[in-house]
Order: sequence, then C-alpha cells, then structure tokens
Amino acid sequence: MSRESLIEAYVSALPFAAVAVVAIAGGGCRVETAAPGAPGETIAQYYFRPSHVELVLGAAGLGTDPIDQPPDVVAALIEKTAATMGAPFETAAEIRAAAKIQVAAIVAKVEAARQAGGMKQINRQYKAYRLAQSAKGEKAISYPCSFSGL
Repeated sequence: MSRESLIEAYVSALPFAAVAVVAIAGGGCRVETAAPGAPGETIAQYYFRPSHVELVLGAAGLGTDPIDQPPDVVAALIEKTAATMGAPFETAAEIRAAAKIQVAAIVAKVEAARQAGGMKQINRQYKAYRLAQSAKGEKAISYPCSFSGL
C-alpha cells in the first residue's frame, strides 16, 4: 500500500462526520454532510463529532437545501456557531496533517519491527489467529487490516 492510501484509510476510519460548504453555479452554496455528491467547488470542509453536526447546522439555521448566500459567509457562520456551542471541529488540512504523522509513526514501527525480526512474531500471531478463525468457521480479517497492535 502507498502512504497516500494509508492516509486515506486512516482518515476514513476516524470517528468524525464531514460537513462541506460547496459553491453552486449561479451563486450561492449548499451544505453537505457527506462527500460532495453534486458538481461544485468545495469551499470549506469541517470534521465534527457525528452528534454535533445536526446541532451546529440546526443552530446556524442551515440545511441541505441551496442557500442564497456566498459560501465564505456560510463557512464563517458554521465556524462561529460551532465555537458558540463548544462543538470542536477540525479542517480537512488538520485531519490530513494528523493522519500523515500517525501513518509515518506506524510505518516506522513496522520497519523497526521488520529490521529487528519482530515481524516473525507478528506473522506467527496472525497465522494462529487465522487458524483459530478457520476452526470456528469464521472468516479472518485480512492481513493488512490486522496491524492494530502495532
């Protein structure tokens, strides 16, 4: 796997919900609570705890209908409402920067384990796990997904 795909996997596994402000043709914008699905330029993207998304958008008076305001005004409204409510968020850049740091640390641990012969132990543990799952008639988690102990 490439580092970029590891970063994407790390980000997608985080317990955050995305809120995107997307500019629409002809002016205005829309707020999406998932990856932007319709055409348009994403102006801002925030990551909240899932329980905060509806609270912040509701308090800001925003829904998923088109909004007849400039996207930067709507983005500022979301940020101000979140701050007022004490609902912390992170931007897409902050999430990716943290993911890069975590992936680098994981890759370094795996490389150090490989050089020190530690991967032999991990391989033995995975083989024992796979055999135990097979004996129970259950499917084993694939090898790349089983590095949670590193």
